[in-house]
Amino acid sequence: EMYNYPKYSTPFKRGNRFYFYKNDGLQNQSVLYSQDSLTGEPKVFVDPNTFSSDGTAALGITSFSESGRYFSFGVSKSGSDWQTIEIKSIEDEDEKPRIYNEKLEWIKFSSIAWTHDDLGFFYCRYPEPATLNTHKDQSKGTEVDTVKHQKVYYHRLGTEQSADILIYDTPDEPEWLFGVEVTDDGKYLLISTYKDCDPVNQLYYTELDKVDLSKLEGRIPLVKLVDNFEAAYNYITNEGTRFYFKTNNSAPRYKAVTIDLIEK
Repeated sequence: EMYNYPKYSTPFKRGNRFYFYKNDGLQNQSVLYSQDSLTGEPKVFVDPNTFSSDGTAALGITSFSESGRYFSFGVSKSGSDWQTIEIKSIEDEDEKPRIYNEKLEWIKFSSIAWTHDDLGFFYCRYPEPATLNTHKDQSKGTEVDTVKHQKVYYHRLGTEQSADILIYDTPDEPEWLFGVEVTDDGKYLLISTYKDCDPVNQLYYTELDKVDLSKLEGRIPLVKLVDNFEAAYNYITNEGTRFYFKTNNSAPRYKAVTIDLIEK
């Protein structure tokens, strides 16, 4: 009873709209609302409580496209780490919101990084667990396989997952994990590599201006920026080729450093 009161998140802006999460008090999942302006009437944008009858489906990873026109979101069920990514268009005054048909499966420990042209995004996924191929009555999260061989893919909006393009993987290191991020200016893709839960990572990048994503058919060239596992390098922002990172390199409490891609 003491917990039964409305709870709000900090509002944020994506595109021309404002968003916030609200829980009326005892809802299983918080609801995502949208407003046309700071003084506009809040409208339900995504209600995870409608994802399942028992309230055990939850909203996972989320990402808006750069323009704010598209919203990609992960749905997890029954407390499983597995998520299914779905995509929704943002309603305009003269349009109805659209839920895209494609659903991306076998997502775990992934981010979603939209390219600034709104044509698609990068994400990470695993192969389908082998036990689910032999026991079709199993649900996600009940398999006993060790998940290995995470890979980075590019998904074009409006296409099936089977058409997604493999961008990067490390077949010789099947337990490594990846993080994907498109820089604030939309010009670079960053791929972080993690070998375990330690706060250290490798870091690669590519210049998206030099990649025609509309004709992309396979891997893209990557440049090593950090090729060891001695420290963490977390992207903050960049000004052209000058990048700002938060790192624990010789700094247990972290510090900000700059790396110039031209001068490195």
